[in-house]
Amino acid sequence: MGAEHLKEFQSLKHEDEMRYMLLLRDVKGMLKERKEEPFMKRLKRRWKKKNQKIQASAWK
Repeated sequence: MGAEHLKEFQSLKHEDEMRYMLLLRDVKGMLKERKEEPFMKRLKRRWKKKNQKIQASAWK
């Protein structure tokens, strides 16, 4: 979702049905992009997510 989509999404009221239609359209678009990306890029993204370093931080 780009900045334009977020602005449009935020401008709609919570009761507006178009808000949910926009959200579904954007999520479907993101899933389609991920599905079409090359296998090695997908594998690299999964590897990064799996092996990210978790750092402990102080409680606030």
